[in-house]
Amino acid sequence: DTLMRKELTMKKLLIVLAILSLPVAVLAGDMATEAAQVDHFRREEATAAFSSTAGCIRTDVDVFAIDGNDQHADNASNTLSDGRVTLNQFDTCKGQEVLHAEGHTALGPSDFKTDRNLKAATLNTTVPLIEEDTGEKFDVAVHITWNGNGGVKHDTARTRVPRALNTIVTNIQGRTGAATGSVVRDGTNLTPGPSTFARLGQVLDNGASRS
Repeated sequence: DTLMRKELTMKKLLIVLAILSLPVAVLAGDMATEAAQVDHFRREEATAAFSSTAGCIRTDVDVFAIDGNDQHADNASNTLSDGRVTLNQFDTCKGQEVLHAEGHTALGPSDFKTDRNLKAATLNTTVPLIEEDTGEKFDVAVHITWNGNGGVKHDTARTRVPRALNTIVTNIQGRTGAATGSVVRDGTNLTPGPSTFARLGQVLDNGASRS
């Protein structure tokens, strides 16, 4: 069903983000390294989907936020903090899509706040979007609050990266819930009702490079 598909999509996205965030030196592989190198990654994330209809126009909005810190074997560290919005509008009377726009922005320290027990999160930021067909650019103001109310689910995935890492072990914790708030374009709230899907999650990764 729709909820299961979204859960699977989120798991795949989080694993891809873990791989993409690895430093270039690790992905390239250092064949001169004599001992195994271990990198640690931690992510906090939240996702929400909204759907509403006004007349013939159905509006679907997906909001995703992630914030994390990486600690590499050489003691270097970096952060990943990003907010993403996808906006789709469909004319149900004519049976055709009228708008599809996507965009993302880097988040500041106070833009995305999470509870590490997966009970709550907030996202307050402005995201620039680009319309897929016309190239039109516009901003949406995002103010979303998540509340986790489902049971916490645990999952583990192992991913091999040829000639770079032995294995990336990804431990995922997730809790479904509800999200409310606004995604506003030109004074119009595109998310007038509660979410149709919402999830809070944590990702813990350990990547061991070749010895």
